[in-house]
Amino acid sequence: MTEKILVKVSTDEEIREEFFECFSNRAEIVFCDGEISENDLKTATVIVGEPTENELSLAENLKLLQLTWAGADKFLKIKNFPQNVTLLTASGAFGEVISEYVIGGIFALYRDFHFYIKNQQNHIWQKRATVETINGKSVLILGTGDIGRTTAKKLKVLGVKEIFGIRRKSKEDFLENFDEIFDIVELETLLPKADIVVCCLPETNATIGVLNEEMLSLMKENSVLVNVGRGSLIVTSDLIEILKQNKIKGAVLDVFEAEPIPQGSEIWDMENVIITPHIAGPSFSGDEATKDKIWKICFENIESYLCGGTFKNVVDFDRGY
Repeated sequence: MTEKILVKVSTDEEIREEFFECFSNRAEIVFCDGEISENDLKTATVIVGEPTENELSLAENLKLLQLTWAGADKFLKIKNFPQNVTLLTASGAFGEVISEYVIGGIFALYRDFHFYIKNQQNHIWQKRATVETINGKSVLILGTGDIGRTTAKKLKVLGVKEIFGIRRKSKEDFLENFDEIFDIVELETLLPKADIVVCCLPETNATIGVLNEEMLSLMKENSVLVNVGRGSLIVTSDLIEILKQNKIKGAVLDVFEAEPIPQGSEIWDMENVIITPHIAGPSFSGDEATKDKIWKICFENIESYLCGGTFKNVVDFDRGY
């Protein structure tokens, strides 16, 4: 059967030319960032992008699905995901851009930028009494993949005292820029030690609701929580109660259990919270460096598919990432 690559994301002329240059002698290439014909779906052996569940059900000859996202939980939740399809992510492309979001969010809370922005809008000249610095802080990073490792590297440069990493199951005794690596079962012991807690774990059955009221209440009184992983990690109602009681300094939240956040949620109006609408790691609406990394992963995996090589970022359905 003829190989057919269906590219279901927006592409510029340069990327299209690269697709043709690399693969046109071995596969038919179809670009479609809008509605896809049923025939193209039925005959595609490779899809690049994120098809809907209905589109995926029509792709009867599909062998490889290459996502342009780092996370695959949307597809892991599909009950009848075809067993003969290899699912790949673009993990490894987002460490730089998301780590900058994390550090920017911490700076914003420590220097009250969100407070000053509101004052600027209301023409109010008013100073805040306290100033915090990242220098000398203890950091706990939940997730030691590309995002966690890149964040740790940058925080080390900023002078943090120590960085602890948590994996779902600890495989490494050492990772550069981390002082120690722990299993997630050690979370209860580590939370009280951290001034900054950064969450970048994927969603699995083992991570949903881990940061509930019991766990959040263990955090230091003046600590900061940042979540750029999956919203399901934190029980939103429990976090709201912790924030209302000023048990932690504040939170920077890019992901939530329910997105968008309900209009009536109390969290919208909390002064010690910075909210963004799941934008920490944009795929193709972000910087050129991130786009280039995504495409590099895609091209390498398609090449491996066509020549029988080894894939990057194969999703393990049993592990959940």
